[in-house]
Amino acid sequence: MARFSAYDVFSGSPDGSQCGEPVWLEAADDLKTAEERIKQLSLTRPGKYFIYSCRAHAVVTQVDTSTNRGFLGNGGN
Repeated sequence: MARFSAYDVFSGSPDGSQCGEPVWLEAADDLKTAEERIKQLSLTRPGKYFIYSCRAHAVVTQVDTSTNRGFLGNGGN
């Protein structure tokens, strides 16, 4: 039986309008792990990242580490 991760981590903007098409980076089993991974990635590569919930079919967190704005949560709304 195939196992699916709950969250996908991407770089870029969800709509692709500000910095090109989103790029899938990796999968995570839970939101905390996905957020921690973005923090790690941003140490060497600041920029925009977002987390997509595979179960909710929605962006659940956005962050722009290049501006020190931090985690925006709730799809940035």
